[in-house]
Amino acid sequence: VLPFHTKEPSISLSSPDKQIEVKISAGATVHYSVSFQGKELIAPSTVSMTLDGNRVLGKAVVVQNASRRSVDERIQPVVRQKEVFISDHFNELTLTFDGDHGLVFRAYDDGVAYRFTTTFAGSVTVVSEQAEFSFAGDHKLFFPEEESFQTHQERIYKYIPLSQITPKRFASVPALIDVEGGPKVVITEADLEDYAGLYLTGSADSPTRLVGKFPAYPMKEEVKNDRDVPVTERAPYLAKTVGRRAFPWRVLAIAARDGQLIESTMIYRLA
Repeated sequence: VLPFHTKEPSISLSSPDKQIEVKISAGATVHYSVSFQGKELIAPSTVSMTLDGNRVLGKAVVVQNASRRSVDERIQPVVRQKEVFISDHFNELTLTFDGDHGLVFRAYDDGVAYRFTTTFAGSVTVVSEQAEFSFAGDHKLFFPEEESFQTHQERIYKYIPLSQITPKRFASVPALIDVEGGPKVVITEADLEDYAGLYLTGSADSPTRLVGKFPAYPMKEEVKNDRDVPVTERAPYLAKTVGRRAFPWRVLAIAARDGQLIESTMIYRLA
């Protein structure tokens, strides 16, 4: 029996060590929240994806299936990473909705991640994506502010409150949120392929919410030199891609102490 019976049904997923909990609600909208050691880090945050033909994934959803799995294995990278063997230990929840799409959530001991999945025949055009990260307080963050999408992503990190990030400001990822009283939270992505890269900007609706900002698909480019190829014309969509796929992970890496950020292999595991 699916654990979805109320008007705005919800389900939870915990990390293997039970320190991190993700709560997901799926009904009129899909939103998630994240807590660490019982402390709310991410207040309810909405996710959706709009396709061509005004199809919106993650709105007015009907859950067909909710399945779980737990994985505890070792990965041996072909090229050595920080460790010869990487421990890949997580709990996963897969939600399948009516309309040939779903969401996958993973909870690790060092963070959480989610991604959309689709099973459409043929190709799809992604017009926009709604990715929200609503923090429970006005924490400070290390914000690598960008001036445009034409970037080498080598920006100076500004240490400023979330409330100073307006919709007119944006940054590349990763960005690091310094939660008052701990922990540290890194927002980034993993397994990016055939899709627009994630940037972060502020929200007009909440001073402590960051939202995803995505560059539209480049139609024309101008080669200036071997490392500067600015886009001169963009399409009115993010990507045209295969209809049966998993989209990039939206990642929240969580560290109780700073050194854990250096040790983390979460992005490699997800990719």
